[in-house]
Amino acid sequence: FLIVLVSTIGAVGAGPVPAAGIVMTMTIWASVFSSVPLPSTFAFIVATDWFIDRFKTLVNVTCDTIVCRIVAELVGETIEDEDRVSLVSAVDDLASHNPKVKKALESSNA
Repeated sequence: FLIVLVSTIGAVGAGPVPAAGIVMTMTIWASVFSSVPLPSTFAFIVATDWFIDRFKTLVNVTCDTIVCRIVAELVGETIEDEDRVSLVSAVDDLASHNPKVKKALESSNA
């Protein structure tokens, strides 16, 4: 039960933290096996986690994007074509009255 509790509490806050898997593993080990030192094989996890973490981040961002799109479609928060035209028109109007916005838009499109 202790492993589940510590893992759940740690997973809630560890999502956006880079290399959180290493910290989580050490925290769970120290909480559950407090009298046993961290095994030497933990070095293999540390040595490979930086590479695996890149793929975990890729999957996390991709899944978050897909879920946001699905939820937006379900609740009607997507931008329709006519709304998109009016949004572009409003941004163009804002840029024509504010040189800083116009410069920022031009530099972002370049």
